[in-house]
Amino acid sequence: MLTDLIVATLEEAPAILQSQGHASIWPTLEAKGIDQVKLASLRFILKGEPPEDQVVIEYMKSFEIQADGGAEGPWVDSLPEDLVGLLAAISAPDIQRLATAWANTEEAQLDRWVAADVEPLLGELSALAAGAVAQGKRLLLWVCL
Repeated sequence: MLTDLIVATLEEAPAILQSQGHASIWPTLEAKGIDQVKLASLRFILKGEPPEDQVVIEYMKSFEIQADGGAEGPWVDSLPEDLVGLLAAISAPDIQRLATAWANTEEAQLDRWVAADVEPLLGELSALAAGAVAQGKRLLLWVCL
């Protein structure tokens, strides 16, 4: 599964879906393998709460489909605003600890994530979220099978 996180407005989601090179148009973080489950788990880690299955599943309902490419995709979802705010507020000294916790979630372990690889990704994700907040835009998740 290919995934990108993109800074854009909700109104731009259909254009992102149709574009053949969204990374050259919108600020984008190529984030292969990051999905709604991993992002929802990260939200609970950022709040200092355990990412237990039931609460993660319930929170995933707050990701909203903004553009739908059909059964084969791609799709564009908006990240919940509280998650974007939490990502934007990560301080540099906390990145290593948070990356380790995120890499130790069940979903990340299944994908063989290691904290050393997750740490720079989390730093980039935080910077992207901070840029979205500063611009008054949203963070969108582009997913393609």
